[in-house]
Amino acid sequence: MRKYNLFGKKNKRIHSIYIILFVFVIEILGFYAVTSFQQNRINALLVTQESLQNSIDYALQNQVVEDSYTIDEFILTLPSEYSQFALTQELDFVRNFSGLANATNYSILYDEAAVSPFDYTFVSTFKSISIQISMRIDDSNAILQYIENLQNLQRFYYIGSLNVVCYTDGSGSIQMTIYTFYNNIP
Repeated sequence: MRKYNLFGKKNKRIHSIYIILFVFVIEILGFYAVTSFQQNRINALLVTQESLQNSIDYALQNQVVEDSYTIDEFILTLPSEYSQFALTQELDFVRNFSGLANATNYSILYDEAAVSPFDYTFVSTFKSISIQISMRIDDSNAILQYIENLQNLQRFYYIGSLNVVCYTDGSGSIQMTIYTFYNNIP
């Protein structure tokens, strides 16, 4: 082989096979480096996944579900005093929030000496208050929103009776008796 090419430049002695082998070795090293990096990431994610799964399992095993109260626990959550003004404000708020602010013939009657609607005999400090609400509303479907908002309050209300009369024009008349309770602790 000649040392100079046709144009007078010196020929290089490196054959193309060496370049191909060099590139091939670089590719193999790169493949193993990327594979090792990805395997390290997968191992770290597996450790994290196992830790999260253990946390979830622990939370599910130690979850305490309390769907109901005993009578003694229920009585302790009741307010200790009765305020007719506070109840009126609360019921007015529920009425206005439910879209029944324009209700006509709205009246609330309180019976502070009401008998408990439950068959259970409570302690002597447990007091029941009967509240009779009547109103005429424009939209009879709004009563469902009223009851839902009443249930979402912090105070416990028991619906003793509910009478809804729907008229053909979509309006309605409501008469309901609800009970609320307090624990009269001196």
